[in-house]
Formats: sequence, C-alpha cells, structure tokens
Amino acid sequence: MMTRLTLLIAFALPLMGCSEPEPEPVQILEAPAFDKLGNPVCPEGYSLSATETGEPVCVGVAF
Repeated sequence: MMTRLTLLIAFALPLMGCSEPEPEPVQILEAPAFDKLGNPVCPEGYSLSATETGEPVCVGVAF
C-alpha cells in the first residue's frame, strides 16, 4: 500500500508542478466600418457593441 502511494505521489507531483492556469480570454475589439448612411457595420464574425463612452466597436463572436 505504501509503495502505491509513493509511486502515485512520485508521478503526480511533477505533473501538478507543470500545469499552468488557463489564460484569461482577451476580448478583441475592432473599429467598425460605416455604410453610406453613417451606420456602423461589423465584418463577419464580429458583433456591434458600444464602449463605456458610447463609441461603437466590433467585438469578436465566440462560436
């Protein structure tokens, strides 16, 4: 029993030491294009949103 526990610890500790936390997702913002009427338009894969100051931005959509 003690041998199994020792082997388990011997293999688990290096694996735990190498594991890194998941990186925080970074939100990618892109400036929108504007059509002839002045409406903001985002490219495919982005959705229109607004910053805290009310500026329009395109935010990447996660699939």
